Amino acid sequence: MTRRIGSTRATHLVFTKTALQRIDPPSEDRIWVYDAKQPGLAMMVTSNDARSFYVYRKVQGRPQRIRLGAFADISVEQARKRAQGIIGDIANGGNPNAERRAVRQQTTFGDAFNHYIEVYAKPHCKPKSWAEDERIHKKHLAGLDRRSLATLTTAECAELHVTIGKEHGPYMANRVLEVVRKVINHARKVLKWEHVNPCEGLTRYTEQGRERFLDAVEVRRLLTALKDEPDVDARDCILMLLATGARKGNVEGARWADLDLDKGVWRIEAAESKNRKPLALILPKAAVELLRRRERAHAAYVFYDAQGQPPKLRKGWERVRAAAGLADVHLHDIRRTVGSWLAASGATELIIARALGHRSTRSTAVYARLSDDVVRRNIENTSQALLTAGGELEQGGGP
Repeated sequence: MTRRIGSTRATHLVFTKTALQRIDPPSEDRIWVYDAKQPGLAMMVTSNDARSFYVYRKVQGRPQRIRLGAFADISVEQARKRAQGIIGDIANGGNPNAERRAVRQQTTFGDAFNHYIEVYAKPHCKPKSWAEDERIHKKHLAGLDRRSLATLTTAECAELHVTIGKEHGPYMANRVLEVVRKVINHARKVLKWEHVNPCEGLTRYTEQGRERFLDAVEVRRLLTALKDEPDVDARDCILMLLATGARKGNVEGARWADLDLDKGVWRIEAAESKNRKPLALILPKAAVELLRRRERAHAAYVFYDAQGQPPKLRKGWERVRAAAGLADVHLHDIRRTVGSWLAASGATELIIARALGHRSTRSTAVYARLSDDVVRRNIENTSQALLTAGGELEQGGGP
């Protein structure tokens, strides 16, 4: 016996595993096959041969299909038992699809975070960005993983913000709150979680910009410590930071193909730039000499670890700053130091911005006309001053 539901064909037969396996998938659309033994039990077969069990029943006067599971995952007898249970619930006034929608509203924070990382962050954000989100989640938010998003309140988020602020400082408290906000907004947009974000409206801490930079005495201590650093790549990376003021991530991932040592220019692609715009950094002589000394044993990267991948400076930097007695100095403070010494030498804001690759929308047109020679002269003088703070560099050798 065959009947039609909408535009799809429907056939009745006694369900057995063999009988259902013998059904050929349609050339297009889908077909519905109904069990002659259990009323309401159906199997859908699509044109790409996906097969799933459903219950077809009217719920509160409206026809609905309730999915039971894939044909490969449950047996015919299991499907019949589940169908009987659902049909009984419907007879008693239940609405299975509405109940399932309610369950989806009980999405946990852990589920939402994992979905945010895999579906949004990894495909669309820089690895450093989503890796930092994962680190913050692991250290500060893992305790929320089993909590339903619907149970999170604004008061709880505010309390979490204050607690993290007291224990780890305003900057980290704001970062933690921002991760929670992003995850819940993702759940609202993609997972169709229908609640107000409890982080909205909370006041962030005021963050004081870090102003640490090294003076001449500290630079001499740093250069002395670098002479004894056993990891040549770590030493040269730090020297490159000191010579150019470039960002740590760009130095770690520097590629030979982007360097023109003859012209003294380092071109950084938009994908590798913090501002998502291509950069052309001026390489002072000290940086060019350092790069020429390095053997091109690796075809792609200037600096590389044992696996041939860009190195991570954290451990090497911890050794160097400990040896130099600079425990409170961060790697990014080297970039800040270069900018500060440029300013002390009399360089204008435009020259500093161009030398360090800063983005400034109000001065874009001026940058376009700013001569490379002007920038080179300033970064050259500053680089020379920094790298000779402890005495002249040895020719052809290290610091």
